[in-house]
Amino acid sequence: MAVASLGAQAGTAELEQYLTIGTREVVLETATNKGIFSSTMQEDVSARRQRSRRAGDNVFFDLPGVSPDGGISGAVATAGQVIQVGRDLVALGEEIYTLVKKGEPVISTEYAPISVVPRISAEAAVDVLADTENWSMPKSQKVTVVYKNLYGAEVVRFEYNLIFSHSGTYNGTGAYITAAQIVPAQVSCAFGYEFESSMRLSGVQNHGSTASPVAGAILNVQYKAKSILSAQQTNDTYHITGRGQIRKL
Repeated sequence: MAVASLGAQAGTAELEQYLTIGTREVVLETATNKGIFSSTMQEDVSARRQRSRRAGDNVFFDLPGVSPDGGISGAVATAGQVIQVGRDLVALGEEIYTLVKKGEPVISTEYAPISVVPRISAEAAVDVLADTENWSMPKSQKVTVVYKNLYGAEVVRFEYNLIFSHSGTYNGTGAYITAAQIVPAQVSCAFGYEFESSMRLSGVQNHGSTASPVAGAILNVQYKAKSILSAQQTNDTYHITGRGQIRKL
């Protein structure tokens, strides 16, 4: 009804121009280290274990960089499940989760960000995460995605932060990843448009040696913008490492 009303005020050609997606732009700001973490991040293992808790089949941790409200201060999150197993590494978390649905950010207070830890055994991965230490302050990469219609007018804007902590060690060796997540910051859709987004882990790699692994993870962010006349689905892929590196592939 609303679209029909719009069509009554403008010609069919103009309406088609307005409701057809023309271009998509992705802008990456300079990655920054966030929060105030110093020697308190290099805590002993026993203190970390005391802050974990179990609820049914879930184990929750006070992980650096995790915050379900869009910030990056510490917050309790579930360690999740084993989602990938490599020769030297195990990934914990959720393999895929929704970021935006029908133009609104999806906010969950208990969720599983991605951690990549040494493979002692897949069954013991959660306990291995509890035994890691020396984590960095969270690193944040802000990304802005803008869709424009054939008039060149902005019709969808999605801003989010890619956040993770790195350089965690296990028994004094390695460089691992924890609390890797995409946090939506802003979503806006023009009249007649909808937008959805989700994230998943695509793969893990070891950039170091078997004796001292350096974790790598590939994160895939999927976007879908649509109107009644046009739809565009795109994937953006990011590679992060246990040394704090971020690269858009």
